[in-house]
Amino acid sequence: GASGMIFGLFGALAITGKRMGADYRSILTLVGINLAMPLIISNIDWRAHIGGFIGGILATLVIKPTRREYLS
Repeated sequence: GASGMIFGLFGALAITGKRMGADYRSILTLVGINLAMPLIISNIDWRAHIGGFIGGILATLVIKPTRREYLS
């Protein structure tokens, strides 16, 4: 459900951070930890998390704002 969408936001945030030159490693660490959780808790749908993350990355790559738009 909603966790896939949250992972989509994580993916979008990682790409936006990379584009802006920000340190985005903390987001990737958070995603990595959350993707490892299904190894411990069996009722978590990891496929929705990966799909949301990849979907957020792809959606953000399609939308290419200019640096000026970031700064305004």
